[in-house]
Formats: sequence, C-alpha cells, structure tokens
Amino acid sequence: MLFSARRLLPLLLALVLGFGSGCRIGGPSRAAGHDQAAAAGPSARPGPGQWVFRLAEAMPADYPATIGDFEFARLVEERSRGRIKIMVTYGAKLGDETSVMEQVQFGGVEFARLNGAVLVYRPMSVLSLPYLFKDADHLWKVLYGPIGDELLAGLAEKNLVGLTYYTSAARSFYTKKPVRTVADMRGLRIRVQPSKLYMDLIRSLGAEPVPISFSEVYNALLLGKVDGAENNWASYYAGRHYQLAKYYIVDTHTRTPEVLMANKTAFERLSKADQALIRAAARDSVKKEWRASAAMEADLEAEVRRKGGIVIHLADAEKEKFKKAVEPLYLVHGREYKRLIERIRATE
Repeated sequence: MLFSARRLLPLLLALVLGFGSGCRIGGPSRAAGHDQAAAAGPSARPGPGQWVFRLAEAMPADYPATIGDFEFARLVEERSRGRIKIMVTYGAKLGDETSVMEQVQFGGVEFARLNGAVLVYRPMSVLSLPYLFKDADHLWKVLYGPIGDELLAGLAEKNLVGLTYYTSAARSFYTKKPVRTVADMRGLRIRVQPSKLYMDLIRSLGAEPVPISFSEVYNALLLGKVDGAENNWASYYAGRHYQLAKYYIVDTHTRTPEVLMANKTAFERLSKADQALIRAAARDSVKKEWRASAAMEADLEAEVRRKGGIVIHLADAEKEKFKKAVEPLYLVHGREYKRLIERIRATE
C-alpha cells in the first residue's frame, strides 16, 4: 500500500492544528541546486539560461498534493535537461495557504499549490458550492475541459498563471448517530469552518451550524457541544474524531480542487518554449497526484474501519434530496455565475 495512515498521522495532525505557519519571504530566487525540502532562498547564482524556482506547499512530503508537486518538478528538470529546477518547499515552511496566496501573487515565491477556496479570483469560488459535482469523474471532466481551462486563464487578472488542478479530498459529514436521510440531520449541531457558505449549507439541511476552529472539534464532541462535523478523510482521521463521532456519512458535499500556479511576472521571464514545457509538465503530473489521493483515502478509510468507525454511503435517491435541500444556496452564493453553474452541471 502506498500510504500508511499511522505514518501520516503526526504530520497531518500538526498541519491541521496550524503547525508551521511559517513566515513571509523576500523576492524571487534564481538559485542553483535542487533541495526539495529546503528552506527558501538561493544557495548560488545559476548559469546563463538556467533557472531555479521555489514551489510553496503547505502539506507534508507524503501528502498527494506534495507528491504531485514533486512529479511536476521532476518532469520540468528532466525535460529541460537540468536548466529549470523547482524546489518543492513543503510542510508550510513558507507560510500557510493564505500567506502563500499573497506571496505568489506579488512575487515573493514563484510557484505554489493552493486550494481553490483561498484563491483571490472570485469565479473559482463556484467550485466550492455544495453537491455541484456528481462524482469524481464529473469533477475530472469539468476541470480538464474548456471550463477548467477558462478558470485557469482567468487567474491572469490576479498576476497568476494557472497551470493545472490537483484533486482535493471530498468533504463529508460525520456524526455521533447514523444519518441516512435529510430528516436525520434535523436539529443536529454540526461544526463548520467560519464561512457563510458552510453555515448556510448546514441550515439548509435543518441542522444548526457551530463555527469553531478545527483544534476545538475533539473537545466539542467530547463535551456534547456539537453532534458532528464535516471534513475529509484525512482530517477526520488526524483529529481522531472517529473516536467520538463514529459515523462517517459519505455525501461528498464539496470537492473544491487544488490549483498549481505560478507568479505571472516570473513565468513570463521564461521563453515561450519553456513556458510550454512547464505547462505540459504540470498537466502530466496530474495522474500521479490523483492516484496518490485515491490510495491515501482508501488507506485512511480502512484504518478508520479497523478502529471501529462506521461508513454510511447515502442511497442515490436520498442524496438527491440533500442536493434539492441546498438548492436555495445557489441563489445567494452562485447568483453571479448562473451560466457557469449551468455549464458545469451540463458537462458529460
């Protein structure tokens, strides 16, 4: 098995609790060397026609997105015959995702992998709407088709170059009691991140949103302040929430993708041929990241089951009722992008 849930636990737990928020850094480097886990900053000046860039990654080395980063860096170096090197600096050493968003936009770091939810480009927010994607295959077709390309291209207005998408683990509910219908959600107190979209999502299902930080969730479950929460497999496992909320309801209400991107100013210093090389390497790194993500989720699910967790898959007819219940959210959170939403839903 590619992943070990036990081996990943300390790193995942540290990251979801906010470890290694890092600090901001200076201007872009053209450093020699290729220290994948290195601290930021150059070790020497490159030779003529050579480039060394940094790629900021918040997750640990064994996380799927980081594996994708490494594959991207490997392909770029291999195809450029060593002229272009990308140092993958993982574990939030260059700051959390919000900080890195600013850094890559203004040139403090040249490349980054960020979740679509933190991007400053508003149309990307559509991808976080609940139950927008039918399944992982639908997500794949949207992201790697004309719609996905248009959204990546739109990042240019924020001085960013969108290169490709990586998968982000789907978020689902987990509770102290089994939930198999919308009616079962009624009256439950569900922890959410402090976001109007997520709070409205919970209310639309008849439950009560409780906005608290991730680090408080375990004690809130223990003390009965919440009846459940929503998150992905990695966070459910890393936070040990399965010990107190043993029912994991696979409704996959959100599938916000990750985005691999570059600072536009730095990217445009490269020749057109090198820009095309980097774009192709980014696209070609995707399959390895998606395979790694599927392997990690399977490993985490197996580990949760082994520890007594119970996994509930909603019946198709019941999931349709969940989707219908949240439809009013689209009038509030997706009103500006009605046509985009229609195109996403129509993608086959």
